[in-house]
Amino acid sequence: RSSDLRVLIFCLVLLIGIALGILGTVFGALILGGSSRPMLSTPAVPQSSDIVIEVGVNYITHLVARDLRVSGLTQARNVQVTMARGDLIYISGDYDIVFGITRPFTIVVQPVISHCQMQIHVVSANLAGIPITQYVVSFESQVNKNLQSNPSSLPAGFTYCATSVRTDPSAGLFLTYSAKAQ
Repeated sequence: RSSDLRVLIFCLVLLIGIALGILGTVFGALILGGSSRPMLSTPAVPQSSDIVIEVGVNYITHLVARDLRVSGLTQARNVQVTMARGDLIYISGDYDIVFGITRPFTIVVQPVISHCQMQIHVVSANLAGIPITQYVVSFESQVNKNLQSNPSSLPAGFTYCATSVRTDPSAGLFLTYSAKAQ
């Protein structure tokens, strides 16, 4: 009879420990994950442009899926990219947590121009409704490394500088470069 009581107490303590561990993990993710980051100011679309590059949504979806894997988020599946008119890109998909359990994730990024280069800025990220913005910094860094343009494929004798970027839901991303004679 006393052994039954010990087993019951052990099971009760184990369940309380598991519940406290789960609550601590969720609370830690909420505190450390951060809900969102502020939007960055972007330059106005120039009146005239020297070079405009259009990148389609399907190509960007493939790039994002690849960069998610490279940055360590290897369990991301069914990655989809949609764009708002202006300067926001929405990334969504499923994330395999463990033992076939998947949860939806969303990442909102803003393309910006910094030092004549296009970069992305992660505005917010969440996994099943839990904010994880601070955890996707490696994704932002990986994409920004891949976005470093190489103007050597453009005609020589000019200095090229990315001047603006905008998004369009149906067409994709438009990147504008200026070309100044050297």
